[in-house]
Amino acid sequence: MQAKTGRTGLLLFLPSLAGVCAFYVLPFLSSLYYTFTQGVSEPRFVGLANFRDLLDSPVFRHAVGNTALFLILGVPLALACALLLSVALAAAGLAVLLVNKRRHPRGREALFVTRQEALRAAEAAPPAEAASPATESAEEQSEEA
Repeated sequence: MQAKTGRTGLLLFLPSLAGVCAFYVLPFLSSLYYTFTQGVSEPRFVGLANFRDLLDSPVFRHAVGNTALFLILGVPLALACALLLSVALAAAGLAVLLVNKRRHPRGREALFVTRQEALRAAEAAPPAEAASPATESAEEQSEEA
């Protein structure tokens, strides 16, 4: 019985494996091949010459500099703006931070929603279900206002 189940599982897995090979593995291998050649219709092997030309190009160096600048300045600036906006909305009483401790005991899943959404979710919860810490915090904040 185990062998039949194993064969059935393999047969069910083969279409997805074929899709991965067709759309990920083969294009990756062909692009890897073309990085070491010159031309597409009649490829001629040139080895690492394409990489040498790329590293000597001022356009490439400029593009790498722009990417580094974006990473160094843009990403932290966007995160800081998002954090400041969330703190400002929470301080104004317009939003609530909900932490789902039932799904993740350490509270790693958090959702920042508007106050109206939190109250709507708390009202829509079935009464037979025990109130979660997230809905309790939304109810407490609505009572304080």
